[in-house]
Amino acid sequence: MKKILFYIGLAVVTFVVTLTLLSQRLDSAYMIEKDILIEGSIDDVFKQVGDLKNWQNWSPWKKKDPSLEYTFEGEKSDSAGSVMKWKSASNGAGSVTLLQVSSPNVVSYKLQFDDWSNQPTGEISLIKMVDQVKVVWTMRGERGFVDKIFWTLFKAEAALNEDFELGLQLLKTNIETQE
Repeated sequence: MKKILFYIGLAVVTFVVTLTLLSQRLDSAYMIEKDILIEGSIDDVFKQVGDLKNWQNWSPWKKKDPSLEYTFEGEKSDSAGSVMKWKSASNGAGSVTLLQVSSPNVVSYKLQFDDWSNQPTGEISLIKMVDQVKVVWTMRGERGFVDKIFWTLFKAEAALNEDFELGLQLLKTNIETQE
């Protein structure tokens, strides 16, 4: 019996050490960036990304969890200082605060998660092409020691990349199917 417990303990220690070593190979700083080309006017695209009340129209998290609830603080939802809060059983809770809204090209924001001390920043940039708009969605942040373990264990970077791709595809569909 002692031998079995010894091997179980050894396996657990080996797993923890391996996970820690693998996760610490990650840089502290991270950046997620995805882009897409959308057929439509830059003004139509900006109406969706520049107003927090329209984010639920293309949110990958709302698509994954339709029970996701949004609330808004302040009189406006489309200017610097505007805040959108979310709450969901599967997505947790937190808020988005707009830092800059420069029509029709840039929206920058700060994320605050209720259960995570990291406060990443994000930006959605619109670049007018001939008959299309290039939308670039970026998020930057810092990972601490525990965050690195979480990102390794739960493949958080891959999941965020998928979420950004889904969100951009939903935005594209939303814009291109407008009448």
